[in-house]
This record gives sequence, C-alpha cells and structure tokens, in this order.
Amino acid sequence: MSAQLKAAKDALVSSLYELSKAANDASAATVNFYNASLNTDEDATKIFADLADSLKLLTRASEGVSASAHTIAGDAILPMFSDITGDVGVPDVVLPSQPASTKPKRAQAEKDPYAPKKPLTMFFAYSSYIRESIRAERAAKGEPPLSSTEVTKAISDRWGSLSDEEKEKWKEAYTKELATYQELKEKYIEDKKNGALV
Repeated sequence: MSAQLKAAKDALVSSLYELSKAANDASAATVNFYNASLNTDEDATKIFADLADSLKLLTRASEGVSASAHTIAGDAILPMFSDITGDVGVPDVVLPSQPASTKPKRAQAEKDPYAPKKPLTMFFAYSSYIRESIRAERAAKGEPPLSSTEVTKAISDRWGSLSDEEKEKWKEAYTKELATYQELKEKYIEDKKNGALV
C-alpha cells in the first residue's frame, strides 16, 4: 500500500471517527432536548422544528465526510464502505467478544444542563490550544496528517519541552478559571436549592 493511500485511508478513518463522535453527541443532545421539551411551557411545534433543523445539520455534516472521503481517497479504498453517500453507511465491523465483566455497571448520572462546566486542566487546555497548530505545521510542510495517537504524542512532547515560565502561564490561567468555576458552582448550588433552576 502506497504512503499516499495509507495517509488517505488514515484521514478517512479519522473523519469517520469524528463523525461517529458527533453522531453520539447529537443523539445524547436529542434525548436531553426531548426531556427538556417535556418540562417547558414553550410551543412543542417550535421545539421539534428546532430539533429537526439540528438533525438536518448533522446529516449535512455526514455528507461532507462522504465528499471528503471521495476527494481524499478516490475509488482506491472506498469499496470497503457500503454506499457511504446517502445513508451514511459504515462497514459492518465484527468486534471480538469481550469477556463478561464481574463488576456491575454503575448507572450514569444524568448531567444537569445548568451546571457549570469544570475548566480543562493545564495539559488539556494546552493540548486544545496546540492541536490545530501541529496539524497546520504538517500541512504547510506537505507532510501527511498524523493519527490521533501521534498527535497526542507530539502534544505531550511539546508540553514536556515547555519551560517552567511557560507552564506557569498555563497554571495561572487554570487557577483563574478554577476560581471562576468555584464561584459559578456555589451560585448554581444555591439557585438549585432555592428552586431557581427549573
């Protein structure tokens, strides 16, 4: 397999992974949206029209991945996907059976949409900041894109090579965001206790 074809295949797989994450997020958001719509006095017709619009955006995004796949890979690797256009088809993947877990699964706590979000840790904030920079640098040099694992390793290497002064800047930013989060959390808990969040 040529290096160009491998890079195209990796880019396609990465795009499909991102699309899968977006679909999972969209389905979770749909459930949360539906649950929230049951607890509101707004017109249900408008709520469900907004939901339909959101789902149309997701469909257009999936079609964009399909178009990107055709552009990147041509016809070389697309036969492995079953009609990716139209019904966003993904090949049937047979996963090895996993051993039965002896631990019972914990019920996942439902997230409150009004709750403040915790700030990213210093490393994850840096990671979010530098990720696109790494991709842009490789694209400017004409190098193939890195896999998610390789990008994470590159970010980790760069984080390790930062000076103490640079890391201190990230620590200060995190400390400020954490203080803001604590204030918002206290206000949220108070509002929840007083019934202001309905």
